[in-house]
Amino acid sequence: MARYIQDAGINQPLDVVSDAMEEYLRRNRYIRTEWKDELVYMSTNGETKGNRYLIWTYMSGILHIEAWLKGSFGNEAGLTGVGSKKRAYKESIDNLIEALRHPVKDEYTRSETIYQSTKPAQSYTQPAPSAQPYTTMQPSQSAQPYIPSTKPVQPYKPAQPSQSAQPYKPPAQKTAPPYAAQPKEKTQQSTFEPYVPDYRQEKSQKAMRGLTFGVVAIITSFVMSIIGLIFAIIGLGLCNDGMNSDMADKAKLGKTLCIVALVWCGLRIFYYVFAFMIWAFAIY
Repeated sequence: MARYIQDAGINQPLDVVSDAMEEYLRRNRYIRTEWKDELVYMSTNGETKGNRYLIWTYMSGILHIEAWLKGSFGNEAGLTGVGSKKRAYKESIDNLIEALRHPVKDEYTRSETIYQSTKPAQSYTQPAPSAQPYTTMQPSQSAQPYIPSTKPVQPYKPAQPSQSAQPYKPPAQKTAPPYAAQPKEKTQQSTFEPYVPDYRQEKSQKAMRGLTFGVVAIITSFVMSIIGLIFAIIGLGLCNDGMNSDMADKAKLGKTLCIVALVWCGLRIFYYVFAFMIWAFAIY
């Protein structure tokens, strides 16, 4: 197993690390898939489609990352070397770790000292007194004194009820119908689903191409071993990609043909090299 393993000390809250990792996986369009009976993340972004793989865990302030590339024969290829793909992937992982160690704070997590006012306190000044002095109201000279009335007061007599008056009957109250609860409208559930591309058709096509390359490799191995060897190697890689498709049986058949062609071409090339060495020693 040739994986690039990194145990980086982050010392950040779990939600900060989780949000940053989800943003990195979303931006590079990683999806969950299986790699040799193990759940991993696989990139589906442009040129890195189906080549970059990643596993991460975070515990006790330590971020554990395992990253690798898919090799030509379906094996794991590490990130050490001079290849541009390996160097670019390793720089991407290192930049992610560095960004997690120094997260950028937004306006809601800034220090409270930013919002403190820097204006000096204003001293209290007492309001100026009014220019007009307060004067009491003088009584008017034209005011007349109060003289009580001498008209006699009539005694109070209660009103007699009229004979034609009908007794008061309160209006009949209408009974309100019983309250019927209205059925609640069903809230429409969110139908948003994360983007998960379907590679079954593509893998089925790879299985068919792998079978074709296997047949061509068997035929050309009897004519020219080098060409048969090249076809067998390419077909073996295609068949490995198509093993999890709907045409897995054809991928297995193509893989068997490619392996037979590889063995046969290897034996023929070894025979030719051995015969050439004997001929060379015989001449010299």
